[in-house]
Amino acid sequence: MVDGRRKLVLEYWSSKGKLAPLPPEYARARHIWLCEIMAEDGDGVVDEYELRPDKKMLLIDLLPILKEHLNTLVADDAVDCGFRVYRCK
Repeated sequence: MVDGRRKLVLEYWSSKGKLAPLPPEYARARHIWLCEIMAEDGDGVVDEYELRPDKKMLLIDLLPILKEHLNTLVADDAVDCGFRVYRCK
């Protein structure tokens, strides 16, 4: 648990490759999610963005939204980028 109100469920970094399988306990249940999108530029500066869907949703339905935000927010010359998904209480 992070600060008692959210739990890290999924993390992805482009430098590490493929997305890990979805945790089965979260794959089929609707939750409120908090997502952090991060992008590192060539100078080592990391920009962070927060995404909070306004309704409960399936994790599998959240992933295309995250991909779209990565494509929009992360510059083409980024050294690395990724996201963390937390389940909120």
